[in-house]
Amino acid sequence: MPTPGQVNLAALLSRLTAGSPTLSDCALLAESLAPTIPLFEDPTVNGNGGDNSEATDAWYACLYAFAAGAGGGPMSAGEVQLEQFATALVPVGGTTSLPAGAVVIRAALEVDTPYSPGTTISIGSVGSPTLLMGVADNDPTTADLYDALQRTPWPVAGFVEVAVGGAPLAGSGVVIIEYTNSPNP
Repeated sequence: MPTPGQVNLAALLSRLTAGSPTLSDCALLAESLAPTIPLFEDPTVNGNGGDNSEATDAWYACLYAFAAGAGGGPMSAGEVQLEQFATALVPVGGTTSLPAGAVVIRAALEVDTPYSPGTTISIGSVGSPTLLMGVADNDPTTADLYDALQRTPWPVAGFVEVAVGGAPLAGSGVVIIEYTNSPNP
């Protein structure tokens, strides 16, 4: 396996463009981008207030392409699945039913367009609206990526639900859920 300085980005991006990257490709992409454009926001980087969206977007695009290319077949033990869906001014549900017993390892809210003052957002299930991310874990009035790493058991088969409170007049974002239905011990 090449070290971060030896990644063949042309071949890697070719696989990404073709929609057939491997999870290792995504890891290599992350390693190769990290020295020049950190993947996670750091307000001291690039003098841009911490907006490292180029690297973050490339990394997520790789993961989404991997998930789409690997989709349809049964998951191997410990294999991570991704779900992404838009959220706006009203409560919304996910597009994929998570199986009972799945373990959510990450819930993220990326606010693209800041919401109106007083807006609250939580991510969870029908019976537990803050199961994955509570209202104190994000500020929807500020465009940013709010990330909640975790190991949360999903109680029953069902969709992820996003609760939007405060009757916002503006705002939009994306919810990202990473989970596995057969976690390694």
